[in-house]
Amino acid sequence: MKTWLAHWRSLGERVAFVGSGGAAVSFAELAQRAEAAVAEGVLADGEAAPGGAVVAFPIEYSARAVVALLAMARAGAIVVPCERALDMNGAVERLEAAGGGRVLAWADRDRLATAGIVTGTGERSAALARLAAAREAGLVLFTGASTGAAKGVLHRLGAFLDDFALRRGEGRRFLPLMAPDHLGGLDMLLRTMATGTTVVDPGDRDVRTVCGVIERCRPDIIGGTPALLNLLALAIDGEPGGVRGAEAVRVVVCGADRLTEGGRTRIARAFPNAVIVSRFGTTETGAVRMAYDTAERCFRPDGTEQAPVAVRDGELWVRLPRSFAGFLDEAAGRGRIVDGWYRTGDRAEMTADGSLRILGRSSHVIHVGGEKVMPEVVEDVVSQHPDVAWCRAYGEAHVLMGEVVALDVVWRRPGASALAVKREIDGFARERLARHARPVQVRLVETVQLTPVGKTSRR
Repeated sequence: MKTWLAHWRSLGERVAFVGSGGAAVSFAELAQRAEAAVAEGVLADGEAAPGGAVVAFPIEYSARAVVALLAMARAGAIVVPCERALDMNGAVERLEAAGGGRVLAWADRDRLATAGIVTGTGERSAALARLAAAREAGLVLFTGASTGAAKGVLHRLGAFLDDFALRRGEGRRFLPLMAPDHLGGLDMLLRTMATGTTVVDPGDRDVRTVCGVIERCRPDIIGGTPALLNLLALAIDGEPGGVRGAEAVRVVVCGADRLTEGGRTRIARAFPNAVIVSRFGTTETGAVRMAYDTAERCFRPDGTEQAPVAVRDGELWVRLPRSFAGFLDEAAGRGRIVDGWYRTGDRAEMTADGSLRILGRSSHVIHVGGEKVMPEVVEDVVSQHPDVAWCRAYGEAHVLMGEVVALDVVWRRPGASALAVKREIDGFARERLARHARPVQVRLVETVQLTPVGKTSRR
């Protein structure tokens, strides 16, 4: 804890946060406010969140959120982050899954007040009960639920914070577009604070709002899910003359999902001076520290330590970090944790030099007769068609083949029929996809189907 505060004091008047209204907070002020919150507590009555208490905490890309998070970590609270856009029912559901606790809401600048008490629907998990009994700070994160119900994952908050390397970066401006109450967004928030980077609060993730923030703040780095970045690129492409400030972006960071080739092309056109990189990780393992090779489009060991990944029988395994403490529903981890490794369920391949390519989720495989089709491969090809704004491939039951490939498409040319679009896509994909991998059913949809985290929904 002290190392974070000392690091921020050393950065002095460098800007830590630029709020959605334009107000700036320096790292020196951030350190001062965090030190006061650690000493005095963050509840409005001055009482620190007691050790072992489970609290739903309104996370956001702001100084007050980081201040409160550190103060509650010091007090030994078990924190359940909830994005400010999440309604009370969402916070209640998360606390019920955690066995009950308090819902907190902002009272003033760095203070929180209890907005409600939630009773759990059952007993606390053994992992959470152990942390609470020891008054050790915890962090409960929920998975993105792109294919099913969200799982609650418990981390030791102190170890989670210690995993970030504190260093004096170049002072760039970072515009994060991931939900901060999930692993990807929280990692972006804390990583920027650890490297002396300025966080530009987007306010919300509506692409029109984001375009306005890009014009006003001219960020150097933008990070988000591939689907959201694709929507942003389409919005920029639709603006006459583009969006001022897009040319200032030097790095676009994609995470939480696989970036299609069509999406990559659109993002590169929207941000012509940017390098596009990918990051990956899971809620269970945290962000995996591997470098992204933009030329080969694969992940490589970054040279600082042995890569914490392995591929066994075509499945990606990731070594669990020391912060991992367990699942809220212990059945969720049954068969997934093996000797300190987490079986991700991702199909992957690794070369002799340690390069890693993630192919897609095993559960997404479409079984066409005796052939296996990865929907991500289909989406890679179809997304490159200039009139495809977004697409999602999936399996549909078939009486003879078992399954066939079906496709949902957001088509950019108005007035086209599904049959005409199918013929167009079939002709486009004929030389790029094997016959069994080409879509048999094509449905036109008006909107992109995303999860609350911003990933493509696979339900």
